[in-house]
Amino acid sequence: MSRRANKLPPGFKKQAFGVVLAVLGIIDTVMNLITGITLDGFFLFLIGAGIVLFVVGTIQRRKHRYQATCG
Repeated sequence: MSRRANKLPPGFKKQAFGVVLAVLGIIDTVMNLITGITLDGFFLFLIGAGIVLFVVGTIQRRKHRYQATCG
């Protein structure tokens, strides 16, 4: 296979990492609510950072796709 065929699309790694951060933050937040432990701001930060990374990756993919079709 060629090297280009194995390459991931731009922004995919950011999107995947963002989803992982958000899911881990959500899981921990829900578990803290179920067990009665007070919420920790760090895990809310993880959720926010995950969402931001996912959005940045999506913008990067759309920008690359737009440049590929117009340029």
